[in-house]
Amino acid sequence: MSNFVTPMDLALAGLSIWRKQAQTAAIAGMRFSGVSSTWMMVPSEALERTSVAQAEIARASQKMSLALLEAAHARPR
Repeated sequence: MSNFVTPMDLALAGLSIWRKQAQTAAIAGMRFSGVSSTWMMVPSEALERTSVAQAEIARASQKMSLALLEAAHARPR
């Protein structure tokens, strides 16, 4: 058995990644449609999308900014 990566392995990996991204985009689209009242949604989920999710996005953005600043500072000059 060979341990080499074949072009078919790369193609299947790319297809798998694309499929996961398409599923994620579809779910996000349905949830945002629910927030805009164009898709039926449980009221508790709409509340979560407008309150809890926003706080999580803010925390993730803050952590990303800090990581970028640390990486820029650690870079040799």
